[in-house]
Amino acid sequence: MSQAPLSNHPAEQVNKGMRKLIAQAIPSAHKIVLSNLVRSAGGLSRENWSVDATWTDDTGSHTHPLMLMRDAAGTLLNTERAREFSVLKALANTDVPAPKVFWIDKLGSCLGSPSVVMERMPGHCDYMVLNSSRPLDVRLTLARAFTGLMAKLHTVDWQGYGLATSLGLPEGKPSLHELSHWEAEYRKAQLEPHPELDYILAWLKRRAPRAEAIVLVHGDFKPGNALVDGGRITAKLDWETAHLGDPLEDLGWV
Repeated sequence: MSQAPLSNHPAEQVNKGMRKLIAQAIPSAHKIVLSNLVRSAGGLSRENWSVDATWTDDTGSHTHPLMLMRDAAGTLLNTERAREFSVLKALANTDVPAPKVFWIDKLGSCLGSPSVVMERMPGHCDYMVLNSSRPLDVRLTLARAFTGLMAKLHTVDWQGYGLATSLGLPEGKPSLHELSHWEAEYRKAQLEPHPELDYILAWLKRRAPRAEAIVLVHGDFKPGNALVDGGRITAKLDWETAHLGDPLEDLGWV
């Protein structure tokens, strides 16, 4: 894997890497100015950086508020930026509120590790948005909006957008496919025996249900993985675990 040489200062590396990525993606780009570069809190498997980018190219002058999602070192959960990029590209053609994706640094040749750059959306992230001190009617409205958004996501035409190619279509029962995936993640992090978890895994395998449909699954559909502005969901975030599977996965996770 070819990666950019690491700088002693992460912000400096991100600044240089973003300039290089924009120049590669838009050969006619010049007068590239990056401002307000800030690393955001949160993100267990990735670094989140916000930045305002301005440049001029053959089509004119452009200014965009951007978010950079860069693979973090030492993460427990390995995900693929290419999968996330393909999902966000597909969602741009739907009414599912998700950030517009700009560029991908698949191998980390510009930014030091695999990265995706997307539009920075309005709103704020609140993990307790449905259990906060907001009035009950406001929280109920948001809860209905979240379930409506989930239903909308599950009707995305993943076949028409060719997502089976980038995400892979599970063979057999999707529940067994996902169970195998997460057991493998658990085994990689396991330091000592946990007989109770082995028992649970065996129990789940014996009772794995068949899916009534194969849909685009978010994979981490919790209220904290969204931006909310007032009583409105402005964007669903964190598509790194999106895959094709059983719609009950998202419902069960919530």
